[in-house]
Amino acid sequence: MERLQQQRQERRERTGIVQIVLIAAVLLAALYGGLRLLGGTHAAWQARKDERTAHAAAIKQAANNVQRGEQLSYEEARDRRLIEYEQELSEGLQSGRLKCVHGVLFRRIPNGWENVPGERCR
Repeated sequence: MERLQQQRQERRERTGIVQIVLIAAVLLAALYGGLRLLGGTHAAWQARKDERTAHAAAIKQAANNVQRGEQLSYEEARDRRLIEYEQELSEGLQSGRLKCVHGVLFRRIPNGWENVPGERCR
């Protein structure tokens, strides 16, 4: 009888060890799955962030190029207007329609001269 009780006791102890090993294996599998899921989520998040950053950088670069192009066209237009103004001024001075007195530009009107508001000459 003691032998039978001793065998039962050994079976219980072996069964307990097997249960602990099975529970540990299940917990390790769950931990591995969770870490794998976390890693995949982090990788996807990082890829999305990099994509947005690259897209934002491309948009910013395009905007800078457009702005630079607009600035160049603005400078070209300003230079063109300045050249046209100087040509018109020199033609007016030569034809007698305009005259310059102490840096103030005057234009011809009937019965005299009037100053051109906001205009200076050399």
